[in-house]
Amino acid sequence: MRQKQLVTKKLDQVVNSLGTLLFKLRSANMEAKQSEDIRTFITEIKEQIDDIQTLINNEGNEWI
Repeated sequence: MRQKQLVTKKLDQVVNSLGTLLFKLRSANMEAKQSEDIRTFITEIKEQIDDIQTLINNEGNEWI
């Protein structure tokens, strides 16, 4: 159970960092298309992390 909690905590930290990065992108001076591409990419990464978290939650009871 401890490994599950540690992995979950680290995934949460990554999601928070990506959220901070998205916030900073809004104030960055870059072309709109480039900024949009980066935001889309970060959003896709966050969705993948959410998928991993769901797998951990669903299968995590056996993962000790």
